[in-house]
Amino acid sequence: MAAGLRERRQGLWRSLELARALLARWSGAAELAFLREGALAGQGDHLLAEPLQPLGYARAAPIPPTGYAVVGTDGSQIDLDRHSLAPCYLINVGSAVITYGGEPAASLTSWGRLHYSDDDLYTGEGDSRVAVQGSLLDLRRTLAEQERALALCAGQPESGAPLVALMDGTLVLWRFSGREAERAAPILRAYQEGLRRFQSMGVPVCSYISRPAARDVLNLLAWMAQAEGTLPQGYTPADLEGFAGLADRMLFEGLRRGERSALLASQAPSADEERSQRIHFFYLNVGDEVARVEAPAWVVEQPELLDTVHAVVAEQCRLGWGYPVALSEAHEQAVIRGGEREAFLRMVGSALNDHGLAAALSAKRLSKNRRAV
Repeated sequence: MAAGLRERRQGLWRSLELARALLARWSGAAELAFLREGALAGQGDHLLAEPLQPLGYARAAPIPPTGYAVVGTDGSQIDLDRHSLAPCYLINVGSAVITYGGEPAASLTSWGRLHYSDDDLYTGEGDSRVAVQGSLLDLRRTLAEQERALALCAGQPESGAPLVALMDGTLVLWRFSGREAERAAPILRAYQEGLRRFQSMGVPVCSYISRPAARDVLNLLAWMAQAEGTLPQGYTPADLEGFAGLADRMLFEGLRRGERSALLASQAPSADEERSQRIHFFYLNVGDEVARVEAPAWVVEQPELLDTVHAVVAEQCRLGWGYPVALSEAHEQAVIRGGEREAFLRMVGSALNDHGLAAALSAKRLSKNRRAV
């Protein structure tokens, strides 16, 4: 195994050197229009990033505002389980509202909701009716995180200081196809409406992705190289195939701490055709890693808001030893630990017994709780 891993790493390193060579080839302002045309023409099975600034662009973190507030949310869940006492699931959203400046303050909360009605448990009609679990449940949790952030932002006093909403994970949610896309559509529409509400409130919303695995920029470089038909000397098309084992963040490891990369637009399909809601992103060196920061077009197209997001996220990571403080604290409020899961199960059983309903686990679930040998 070790020998195989060593050989694979050597191949990936060669592909990474090629990717960096291609990035250097097309890093200037003169190549920007060429790359944008290629990004729009080359869409297929893989997402291609559309660069809005030269790929070699780097901007140092602006000085953070003297005073600002950040709202961070994160979520966890107890999944729907047919082997459990009753058909239900729990979504718990943790939040952190932290104010910096002359009157610093912090509010950490946890907000949970039990879902048990038919409308909660199932989605779709007729033959397409399915249980809300897996990716659909993840999507509902993401929507709950957004709804909580909106409520907290709406409740903040107007002080004139910048307010930033920071979400965990990607804002690009359109990853469904076929019937699953039909089932997810109502939730996605609600999520897009939430993004529009942030815009109407004037609150820049962004998301933070730690150790991102996206390959949008790599896909663009590979497509452009294939379309141009030439590779740097010593490389072959087989080296392009190795891009599948890389991630965009590896291209931007040369950024200095606090610097962000060029601004890029995602070409992922969206439930919202409004151009102002199209998701954009940049890569940010936060010291311990290169993270991906996403925000809607209406945020990044306003230089002041873009600088605010850049400065606040970089500062949050500095204060949080490489990860945003608001998201770290929100996670601590959101996480459902083992003892809490057991307490939840006891509460469900007690509620069923109080109403004269049978409360029993399936034989399979019981067998996992007992040792037979």
